[in-house]
Amino acid sequence: KGGLLRVATHSQSTNDTFNSAKFVYGNDYMRGASFYSYLTSTGPDGQAQPELAESWEGNAEATRWRFKIRRGVTFHDGSPLTQQDVIFSIMRHKLDRTASSARPLVANIQSMTADGDDWVVVQLERADVEMPILIGTFQLAIVKDGTEDFSRPNGTGAFVLQDFTPGVRTAGKRNPNFWKEGRPY
Repeated sequence: KGGLLRVATHSQSTNDTFNSAKFVYGNDYMRGASFYSYLTSTGPDGQAQPELAESWEGNAEATRWRFKIRRGVTFHDGSPLTQQDVIFSIMRHKLDRTASSARPLVANIQSMTADGDDWVVVQLERADVEMPILIGTFQLAIVKDGTEDFSRPNGTGAFVLQDFTPGVRTAGKRNPNFWKEGRPY
């Protein structure tokens, strides 16, 4: 634990942002993975792995998916992760005003609702057996409900922002409240 990691990329731009709806380049993905968390990730076997969603289940037709949201996760500002944060984070990509690069990926999502204390239900228009992988796409970072200002990320990721100058520098420090025990290192 400890030390300094420096990474240089070839696609920096003054348009760099923490708005995951605008992520298209490799450096966007690195920034997103550092400061945000996702419901799932894709494992080395190409299968969905648990992240903020501890588990999931689909109906027999693969048109309705339930994701169990991990408890005890907090945003960088100390507020707890809620089901509404998850719903907002995914559904904002369907809005015209968001102009999300992931809009085609969420087009099949008809609705999202909270179910009980821990579950989020995703209702699809058409069957999709890949929903657990799709829901972890880098543009679908989990942000606080209602977030409109992405100048400073308030995620649940491994690092908290120290400094950001688009096209020049992104610096973070270890998130002392990161939900993955023993990480980051």
